Amino acid sequence: PVSFIFLRDSAGMDMGLKRLVVLSDGTQYENQVLLRSELTHLKRLSRRLSRRQKGSKRWWRAKDQLARFHERIANRRADHLHKLTTELASTYAVLGMEDLNVVGMLRNHHLALSLADASFGEIRRQLQYKSDWFGGRMVVIDRFYPSSQLCSVCGVKNPGLRLEDREWTCQNCGTQHDRDANAARNIHAEALRLLNQTPVVATSGS
Repeated sequence: PVSFIFLRDSAGMDMGLKRLVVLSDGTQYENQVLLRSELTHLKRLSRRLSRRQKGSKRWWRAKDQLARFHERIANRRADHLHKLTTELASTYAVLGMEDLNVVGMLRNHHLALSLADASFGEIRRQLQYKSDWFGGRMVVIDRFYPSSQLCSVCGVKNPGLRLEDREWTCQNCGTQHDRDANAARNIHAEALRLLNQTPVVATSGS
């Protein structure tokens, strides 16, 4: 690790498809949806390749165009993710995040394209080594922890919360919640609990 001065002590982060990352302090990062935004172009290139006689010059030309398209999308996604994870890892001494079952989520064909765009697994991988490099800590919360269902104010669970419910009101204390922001606050609290409820002072990394 390098000697580094963190800007902030700690935060919890909730990752999603609507907003890529929502932090417990209110910071948000939008999903770039790079592949979905160019899906029409992708389909056109794929159809062009399928119409060509395999092995012909025109087939190789179409194949090369499709490969360059995928490479361009991959490079744009990689650039975005590196900038995002570097900013997070260099800003927070402690980051809490959920252990998402990315493989299982990708089995949902309705979400697979959006999940591929979001690259949750790659975000976690990069945050892990970058947090280590900057001298910070990344705390991974159990995937079964009900971060979205718990009221971050009073702790009462809302078991009836549905996936489509983006906002909800706690029936116990009356607090109105944004689903993602509430989950991020709960992840933050759980991360600090796993660190024996001792917030890390944002000074220099070791």
